[in-house]
Parts: sequence; structure tokens; C-alpha cells
Amino acid sequence: MEDLDLQRIHPFEILQYEEDFFGLYFPIHDRYEIFDDLELENSSATWVDIIEFYLENELTDLQGQFSYEPNEESCELRGSFNDIKEFVLNFRPLYFNDDQLTLLIQEMQENWY
Repeated sequence: MEDLDLQRIHPFEILQYEEDFFGLYFPIHDRYEIFDDLELENSSATWVDIIEFYLENELTDLQGQFSYEPNEESCELRGSFNDIKEFVLNFRPLYFNDDQLTLLIQEMQENWY
């Protein structure tokens, strides 16, 4: 796999399924405190909504490029390596910034869902 440095980039993990078909896995409960503060359900379906809203408003070139495999413990995006890499490089800093993630979720609640 190219760019092995992205194979395990905390908290995300990239899994290879086929030659250019990958999954990006991350646990959904790591940011529970933000969901508690916003009185929002912390579920994989909510994370899919957040990601779709982010793509619609911030990374429009990646909109429609992923499929999702949500479950009770995690959310997984599936797509090409380059699309997942671009998503990780852009979304990961937001994921760890409480203020930015909170603002994104609030904007999503006000404008989208």
C-alpha cells in the first residue's frame, strides 16, 4: 500500500479491501463530550451526517465519493485511497478541535438536519 504513514493515524485506521478501494475506520465515542454538551446523540448515523455536511460545505470535490458502513462502535468511510487521504488530511484537524467541531455540528443542526 502506498503512503503507509497513513495506515494508522490516530484515531483513524485505513484498511485496504482491494487495489484502490479502502476503508477509513474511526471509533464514534472518542468525542462524546462534544455530543453531550450539544445534547446530541453520539451515533455512527450522526457521524455520517456530520461528514456529509462537511463534504457538502468544505470539501465539495469529495462529495459523493464515499460509501459508509456505520455500526454501534464505529463509522467507516469507503472509497479510493487518494480520496480517503484527502479527507483525513482535511478532517482530522477539525476532529480534534473542540471549538471547530462544535461550530460545524451547530451549523449542521441549524441549516441541514
